[in-house]
Amino acid sequence: MCHPFRFPLVVLTLAAMLQSSHAQVAASATVQFVSFPPVADPKPIELLLGEGKTLVIEIPSDLPSDPYQVPRGASWTVGKSGPEKDGKPQFNVFGTAPSLASSHQLILLFRKGPSDAEGFKVIPLDFKSQFGDRMLLFFNLAREEFAAEVGGVKFSVKPGAQRIISPKADKGGNLCHADLYYRKEETWKPFFSANWPLYDTTRGLFFIYPDPASSRLTLHAVDVSL
Repeated sequence: MCHPFRFPLVVLTLAAMLQSSHAQVAASATVQFVSFPPVADPKPIELLLGEGKTLVIEIPSDLPSDPYQVPRGASWTVGKSGPEKDGKPQFNVFGTAPSLASSHQLILLFRKGPSDAEGFKVIPLDFKSQFGDRMLLFFNLAREEFAAEVGGVKFSVKPGAQRIISPKADKGGNLCHADLYYRKEETWKPFFSANWPLYDTTRGLFFIYPDPASSRLTLHAVDVSL
């Protein structure tokens, strides 16, 4: 004889399994990494996933790393595993930052010194935002405000802020012209001038920052394939 409550129990069990499955999917994220200022041979470091659990990650400078599928916690922490102490795993933290809600994040690792052990400023970016082909993202990590005219688009970016633009190919073909300036007291001083390519299959990331070694204002560009 069929138990009268067996079917509802099965339905509730399946519903609980589906909820658990959805929760696991929602709690994961795809992450990629870019480090700068660039170094000749960037060494892998580790992403902390939990107590005693890490993932070795590559941190290139000229393009984002391969994607990693990882659990999405409250923060992203990078560093290196050290020898155990009192039977417990040790982790030397190079940098940490709160995670975003996005399921695809680009983690910027800004070097504080010539060696990784001197630490990173960790900056997650939402990689699922409306940032498509032939678009450029400018991120200002400097203390000064900067202004620019790129492909006919005029804009300014305050310290710590970012801006996405869709420039025109005003130099013919796939080229746009860019002029960048930074504010020094009440004066705008030229900082950079060049023609940049625009492609249907890529988007550009541009980081303005003070070089840790010289304190000079520096521009670092990364092309990201779609």
